[in-house]
Amino acid sequence: MSVVINHKIIGQNIRHAREKQQLLQKQFAAYLGVSSSYAGRIERGVNKLNISLLYDVSLVLHTPLSELLCGCCPQAALGEEEAFQKNHTMKSCLLYTSPSPRDRQKS
Repeated sequence: MSVVINHKIIGQNIRHAREKQQLLQKQFAAYLGVSSSYAGRIERGVNKLNISLLYDVSLVLHTPLSELLCGCCPQAALGEEEAFQKNHTMKSCLLYTSPSPRDRQKS
């Protein structure tokens, strides 16, 4: 299976979490040890994050990785129907899988 990750959505989630922590992009970049322009490219989804940097972002923003990857919001903020829909679609929010060539050979 191949996995496609939507870095633009991850970047939007990172920006939202940063703003929620009331951090300026310059401060956020300093905590991560990167330039402000690099932090901006992360938030726009231009630069891809490796897992190590994504983990550091999670620590700096005091935000679970699941929230950065899927934008999962606390259930209390949602109505019952919205919470159900959010949970139902969370697993596929950013990932698309397709059979790999190896899987196709087994068919």
